[in-house]
Amino acid sequence: MRQHKPSNEGKQRLNLLLIEDDARLCSEYRSLLEGAGHRVALVEDGLQALAWLDEHMNSLPDLILLDPGLPVLDGAMFRREQLRCKVLAEIPVVVMPSAGNRRSLPRSLAFCARVDKEAPLEELLHTVEAFRSDHGAVAAA
Repeated sequence: MRQHKPSNEGKQRLNLLLIEDDARLCSEYRSLLEGAGHRVALVEDGLQALAWLDEHMNSLPDLILLDPGLPVLDGAMFRREQLRCKVLAEIPVVVMPSAGNRRSLPRSLAFCARVDKEAPLEELLHTVEAFRSDHGAVAAA
């Protein structure tokens, strides 16, 4: 399969936190996103994600990619905890549900976007790139 490789010239690199427990998907997502010029940190569950964020308060991610069906601390519980901290609440989150995990997530969790896991990888890249464009415009202003 041929991967889309966008030009990174003049574009801002994003720091992403990928919270996903499927090793195969982690590998695919990381390859895609790093190939597009982004930095990707990986954790396997919501509890690890909160610990990672606590350890990296001086270099927080620009965007979080979240599997809602996580072990230990699921995506909704992670997001509720994230929203309790003013600094962490400012980090936008893209929720990435699978077909078996499309239960209704409350609007109060305020996800900035949704990309289904079964969608083509290009859809995830497009979502991240759209955020990069918006983020870059805000940062440049």
